[in-house]
Amino acid sequence: MNSHLMRATIVMSVSLIPAGATLAVEVHMSTDQTGAPVFSDQMPTDRPSETITIETPPAGDSAAAQQRVEETINEQDRRAVERKDAAQTTAASEQAAKQQEGACAAARSHLESLTNQPPNRRLVIEPDGSSRRVPWEEMQAMIKAAEAQVAKDCAGVKTVPATTSTQPPTTPTRSTGTASERSKGAASERNKTP
Repeated sequence: MNSHLMRATIVMSVSLIPAGATLAVEVHMSTDQTGAPVFSDQMPTDRPSETITIETPPAGDSAAAQQRVEETINEQDRRAVERKDAAQTTAASEQAAKQQEGACAAARSHLESLTNQPPNRRLVIEPDGSSRRVPWEEMQAMIKAAEAQVAKDCAGVKTVPATTSTQPPTTPTRSTGTASERSKGAASERNKTP
């Protein structure tokens, strides 16, 4: 039964009450897919509902009874609208959280791509797809900017930020001696028994 028909049924049943009698009417209120309230005399089986008991005064005061029924129905309509608004707010909050998680993941990925490069490589991919080698100082500035972006984008996201080194890379040193001496030393290291 739709809500308008249910309202008419309740109002008519109130007007048919014998003088001096009190009547309690049970109405089941639920919401449809769009969030609009649905009133029925039967409990719906496919969605949750709220049972409302409406007690009506004696028939001699049918105007007061009708007003009370209308007030009850209006209150239920207001509650249904509040539930719909709360559901929409929750959905918007969940969407914003997903967007923030995506931005956080992208910022972390960028930071990781900068920090996980070998010290002697330091390549940066430009927006046009080209790459270029950058000096260590510029790379450190880019890492700091990426860390700031991670801090901004991951403000409410629960993950552990990546750590980076602030020391300049050291250049590998060559061992002294001739090539044959170095290979003999490597061979003797391999032949040692633990």
